[in-house]
Amino acid sequence: MDIILFSELLKKYETVEEKKTTCIDIFNYSDPTKNQYDQQKLSKDDFPNYVKRAGVFAPPALKGGLEFKNGIRLVVQDKAECPHTFGSGHVPLQKDHYELMVREMRLPFLWIETTAAVGPFFWWTYSQSLGIMQLIFRKSDVMRKDNVSRGWEMALSYSFDSKITSGFAKGTESAELAAVLGQMSACASPTAHPLLLPVLMLCNEISTSNDLRQRDLRHELREVETGISNRYPTKEQPGPEQKANQINLDTLHSRLTECHCNILWKNPKAWKGVATELRKAAKLFWNTIPVEQKDLGFAALHKELLNRLDFVSTKLDGLDCYKDVSIQRLDLQRDVMSSIISHRESRINLLIAIQQQQLANSSTRDSLSMKTLSFLGMFFLPSTFLSSLFSMPFFSFASDMHGSVSGRLWIYFVVGIPLTAVIVGLWYFFDRRSQAKFQHDFEMIETEMYKLEGRVAEDIFKKRKVRVLTLDSSSSTMEAKSPV
Repeated sequence: MDIILFSELLKKYETVEEKKTTCIDIFNYSDPTKNQYDQQKLSKDDFPNYVKRAGVFAPPALKGGLEFKNGIRLVVQDKAECPHTFGSGHVPLQKDHYELMVREMRLPFLWIETTAAVGPFFWWTYSQSLGIMQLIFRKSDVMRKDNVSRGWEMALSYSFDSKITSGFAKGTESAELAAVLGQMSACASPTAHPLLLPVLMLCNEISTSNDLRQRDLRHELREVETGISNRYPTKEQPGPEQKANQINLDTLHSRLTECHCNILWKNPKAWKGVATELRKAAKLFWNTIPVEQKDLGFAALHKELLNRLDFVSTKLDGLDCYKDVSIQRLDLQRDVMSSIISHRESRINLLIAIQQQQLANSSTRDSLSMKTLSFLGMFFLPSTFLSSLFSMPFFSFASDMHGSVSGRLWIYFVVGIPLTAVIVGLWYFFDRRSQAKFQHDFEMIETEMYKLEGRVAEDIFKKRKVRVLTLDSSSSTMEAKSPV
């Protein structure tokens, strides 16, 4: 089944050919002075001979009782530059060379199905019938902003008969594959272990730089916490120093988000799973090889690998706890930020409600004034109409028509002016009284809003230990305006 699926996927996938492909050969013999290490560029013409160990790559004849102990043969693509070198549905070599390498080096056919694998992917298996142990180890699910893939991968196969580890390794410049291969070359002589390269790659990923990254992020988190505390202190500390230490609310939110994303980088639980599987593979390997192969050098290297895996697991446990504490502190600050933002929104809503109440009061007052004017107009309209009507020449109420102006005209003014003054005064009195009532109602509403906001602020302080500003605070930049 694996072969059928491999053939079908190989037809569908595209080829990614890098500019440079090299090969690394490490062979250890019973005489350490005869050990061989060779690294050279591998051309397309020499590639079939290398994977078949034919031609110039054929194994040398052993003479004088010299015995072969173990070795490593790798096809390497270091500093891969193709943008889609780790893209889904791409193979690292031309299809005929890729298939030839998988079959001749007895690499896992499942390797072709891992092009879209996410996270640190580690898989291994042991075939007793074929006498081989196969493994796949890769981390290549990261895409840069310019849609360029990056990461690394390796596919290895160890033959218990030939005692040779064969495989393929590729990585971009950020993977530091060349440094790991240099460490492998230094450690593989006089003994080559099939799990040496995966363990070294794991140690490179979980290096001191990763710990320093988490410590720097914790420092960043402290700065964010300090920024929130300075912006919303428990006690008011007026002065230029407080304003200088304040950080913009949007900046705090973006820094919280960025810090949270960086803390989740390289999840310790996922990498601890890799260390656990590597330890299982190492245990099976040691129990499978014959006793005569377990010499002192090989046993020492195997013990060092196990100790290294234990060390990495312990380190990841501490890193996991450290990360969880950082995330809890981030969640706490995010809750505080959410409470502050919600409180600011409620404060704005309160201001809008106050302004709307002012508009409603003004509209009511204007409506009452219009009603008063309409009432006065209706009150004087009949009299005005009658006065105009009876002043027409069609009506005469005087017995003597020779006088043009009556001597009693003053009576009109004596009665009309005081009457008008009394009516206008009464209207003014009632209008001012209504304004005072509106003002009192508005102040009562505003006071209740202040009390409500104060209770909300106290609840936030009790739960979050953060004092937020209220509308009646002297430091608030948004103050409610009383109606004119």
